[in-house]
Amino acid sequence: MRKILLLIVSLVVAGTSALALGLDAGCFSASSIDRSVLSLQSDYSSGDYSLGYTINANLSNVDYGMESLVIKYLEYDDGTMGIRYAPIENMSFGYGLLLNDLNTTYSQPPFLQNEQSGLRVYYDFDDFALEGFGTYSHLYGLRIKNFSIFNANFGLECLSDAGQTSAEAFGRSAYGAYMELPITDVFSLIAETAASSNGGEGNMAGASLDYDLIFAYSEINVAAVSFNDRFIPAYFTSGYDIDPVDFSSIEAPGRRRYGTMTAFNMGLLGLISLNYMNENYTDGGSANSAGLLITPWDRLSISGFVKELSFRDYRPVKGGDSNIIGGYVEYKMRSGISTSLNYRKAIDEDTIKPYETYYFRSGFNF
Repeated sequence: MRKILLLIVSLVVAGTSALALGLDAGCFSASSIDRSVLSLQSDYSSGDYSLGYTINANLSNVDYGMESLVIKYLEYDDGTMGIRYAPIENMSFGYGLLLNDLNTTYSQPPFLQNEQSGLRVYYDFDDFALEGFGTYSHLYGLRIKNFSIFNANFGLECLSDAGQTSAEAFGRSAYGAYMELPITDVFSLIAETAASSNGGEGNMAGASLDYDLIFAYSEINVAAVSFNDRFIPAYFTSGYDIDPVDFSSIEAPGRRRYGTMTAFNMGLLGLISLNYMNENYTDGGSANSAGLLITPWDRLSISGFVKELSFRDYRPVKGGDSNIIGGYVEYKMRSGISTSLNYRKAIDEDTIKPYETYYFRSGFNF
């Protein structure tokens, strides 16, 4: 099947001139295991269609999860309707009460695998937009957004975990609604409410400040959160698939919890972008997440992120060991040669233990 797919892709690419190719050599080290790979990268676009794929040759003759053909992205987008198969990154619904920063690339290994991808679709109607997604782990989401009643903007959301990642089945289904009420051009009131199939219920309310200049932008959301003993805010977040909360250990029947969620995003002249989020809950601890991208000039990129999973004391991996950390440095020469060094620490899906990897690659485009 893979050979047939590879042949079809090659024929499609060969029949067009809108093509970019790259050849990379890479090696990675993890848990005292060193491996190397040679990769052919291909990117193609024509009108509303685009395709990117990688052909890998394992130079180590040892099976370590590297797939011979990986689809980087496959997309159709005409501005009204879009379908994209690719890794899902930085995806949230509403203001994050249910789904916050879903990122399928945080899991190991650092090189791309097909199962790290997901399907995203959208359709933009005149008065509202419909958006949905699905992952290989059988987490599905659907929302209706950007419809207005009087001066307020509303959205509806629904999530389902058909793979039942959570042993307590909290994630089997959940749904919610959110609202933004503009007060001025830059200041709005925000609110979100959600419920889950196990009887969980949570609410949040706060304010949003969105300031956009020609050379910079910033957005700050601050909200108070209230939830019952069967609910966990931002439950569907990165790390949910690989290190879910032990929900039974956090239950406190009849007791309501409170907390705050603060999110901050800013950018400057295309040189730097920063995002930061803090969660702080009674009997749930605090968690901080941040991402940074610096591009001092167009040939050099420096990126890093750290994510403390909320309610991390109630997860199989405890405390600081549950933090997801990563980053890369990439430099591109005028000749088309580029090199990058990547680092990542996350939770291994099989062993449920912290796992570090280093990945170095060098290649050129032609």
